Amino acid sequence: MPPASPPARSNSTVIAVTLFVLTTVIALLYSPLKLRAEVLGLTRPLSSIKNIHGHELKVITGTRMCEDLHLHTTSSGQVLITACEGENNEARWKWFPG
Repeated sequence: MPPASPPARSNSTVIAVTLFVLTTVIALLYSPLKLRAEVLGLTRPLSSIKNIHGHELKVITGTRMCEDLHLHTTSSGQVLITACEGENNEARWKWFPG
């Protein structure tokens, strides 16, 4: 007598189990993913950026991806010191180990 084969699962059972697992994973990951999206600013519309300092926004042409801004005040005025990637980004890759 051949061994008995397991009973075949219906499509509705497979779909129900899949939906349950998917719903559980989404529920567990929703809060951390939502927080990460908010921290990165992905949920903020671009028009919501407000200038709270009363100075007009100035764009420095020829720069992109600026970070680490420092405003240095001297007796002759103010100097903004920043680390930016310029038009030629080849120098940036020289910092990484080969």
